[in-house]
Amino acid sequence: MQELAYRASPDNVIAGTHREYGHATLKPQMINSHVDRLFQGLEEPMRVWMSHGDKLTKLPEGFHTVANSDNSEYAAIAHGTKPIYGLQFHPEVTHTPNGTKLLKNFALGICGSKQTWTMSAFMGQEIERIRKLVGEKGQVLGAVSGGVDSTVAAKLMVCISDVLYSSLGSLAHVLLKFYRHLLQGKS
Repeated sequence: MQELAYRASPDNVIAGTHREYGHATLKPQMINSHVDRLFQGLEEPMRVWMSHGDKLTKLPEGFHTVANSDNSEYAAIAHGTKPIYGLQFHPEVTHTPNGTKLLKNFALGICGSKQTWTMSAFMGQEIERIRKLVGEKGQVLGAVSGGVDSTVAAKLMVCISDVLYSSLGSLAHVLLKFYRHLLQGKS
């Protein structure tokens, strides 16, 4: 949210006088427009997880406050006519009990996404996509930098090694042995 507001004008965001880390009570504000769909069917007030040190001093042009907390009068904002929303809190963490419902409101109710995705279908699609991309004789190299993204990717490759081996062949097997070696902390 702060990035969105800052891009509209650097004057919109300041360092807060009080860092907020932990649970907060969010109070949605219905304004009788399309933006109310974000909090539709959710409890009021709502327990959320905050983790920030900066805050908005004013709203970007065209935006409305759709929720506040004791520490922030702009805990959630929405554009009056465009489907643009900003949140000060973290709906994706388990510490925000109704965060999944809020994300569902956004993905399904606002963005119009469909709930047709399954992990098994995704795996099949991705294996087929990799086969087409790499070809029969192509090779794949997966590098691990030690950062979160590549380490998680390596761990996932290890977890699905049987699927990868049967789908991609012996090169995947060699890489997976290497990843297991790295993840076990051997040099």
